[in-house]
Amino acid sequence: MDLSNSVFSNGAEIRLKQDGTPNTAIFRVVQNPAQLTIDGFILNGLYSGGTAGEYSHGVAIRSATNVTISNNTIMNTYGDSVYLGEWSSTVPNRNITVNNNSLLNPRRANVSLIFADTVMISNNTIKKTVDYVVGIDMEPNPGSNYVKNVTISGNNLDCPGKCMN
Repeated sequence: MDLSNSVFSNGAEIRLKQDGTPNTAIFRVVQNPAQLTIDGFILNGLYSGGTAGEYSHGVAIRSATNVTISNNTIMNTYGDSVYLGEWSSTVPNRNITVNNNSLLNPRRANVSLIFADTVMISNNTIKKTVDYVVGIDMEPNPGSNYVKNVTISGNNLDCPGKCMN
């Protein structure tokens, strides 16, 4: 689902069987026109095994600004729980807040930062059971992508291998 406005819930669960492709991201925010919040959802990618791809995310953010992801449970994603990236643009994600979420059992990373400037990752429960990538992954693509001005604070991390890269 492509979002251009804020969405709020009191715990509604959205389940989407993911296949590792970008087509099965649950929420996508691309170049949003105004401040946007995703709050109070349970997003379940139904990942239970396989290694066909890594691009199905709970929330995929691309070239967006002023986005807050808070008070959600994002779980069982084939790719990342929260993905902040863009491989075909010169516009980074800016002013992104990932706060007070439960980010559980992704195949890849709980939070992946590929192209971002000014990000706050705070007070989340971050749990991985698959030892692939890490909990919080700062991984800019070579060339024009970068990751800068990131604050990571007050998170509870539980990972089988490394928790941050």
